[in-house]
Amino acid sequence: MLRDRGYSVPESELARTLPEFRAWWAPEPEIERLTFSTFLASDHSDKVKILFCGPEPVRIATIQKIYDQIEGENFSRLILILQGKIMPRAKESVKEKFTFKVDIFQVNELLVNISTHALKPKHEVLTAEEKARLLKKYNVQDSQAAGHFRDQCVMLYAGCRAIQSRVRQLVNSPVEDENDKKRSLAGVASFFPSGNDIASCYVNYVAFFLLHRAGCHYFLHRTAWSGCCLLLPRMLETDPVARYYGLGKGTVLKVTYDSELTGNHVTYRCIF
Repeated sequence: MLRDRGYSVPESELARTLPEFRAWWAPEPEIERLTFSTFLASDHSDKVKILFCGPEPVRIATIQKIYDQIEGENFSRLILILQGKIMPRAKESVKEKFTFKVDIFQVNELLVNISTHALKPKHEVLTAEEKARLLKKYNVQDSQAAGHFRDQCVMLYAGCRAIQSRVRQLVNSPVEDENDKKRSLAGVASFFPSGNDIASCYVNYVAFFLLHRAGCHYFLHRTAWSGCCLLLPRMLETDPVARYYGLGKGTVLKVTYDSELTGNHVTYRCIF
């Protein structure tokens, strides 16, 4: 997992077999021996610490002990591997004490490398330059991809039934109420820069709703109506793939599908 994240890992560690590990571990089976640190191959100042915890529940005192242990060591990330459960207050304490990213895994989550599963599509993390080119190509701002547009998506999707009903009522109302229609549709139309005329607003809304529910490559695609904004599909920060690669919000993944079931195509997902 560390190698796939771009960290420097000795080839001897990657090639170590289970019998070799048991021979190394058996004389001194102390959990502290598994603790180690490394750095990004591309940036030696970006260091990560990996700590294994025992089978007992992880409490606030445990987090405090870990914090005291690594304080002042200038790490950019911490990975905790747990054998027992972590208490809710301890999880909150992690957020309060550490100013950098802390990944928490149960040890049984790491028994299988999900990145090598035969049914998983290929995931590639875009570099800053690749992400910039992608967002420019599809006319999406960086802040929109990770923040403002997300809020719009959630708001529109959460109220989709009510909005759809209201739009239908307005579209079917008498023609003499055209100005009232436009004023009433202003809130809905604000989601779509193509204008707030009833036709484009309704078409754009339906496109958004159907494409979102269908899991299309993009929530909205630039088609016959001009000015329509494009939204990358999202992937939650808690998704197993996002957790495996340690991805933060705003990171964009290129996902390549190639199977008889899904066909051969490429899509992109933005971490939320």
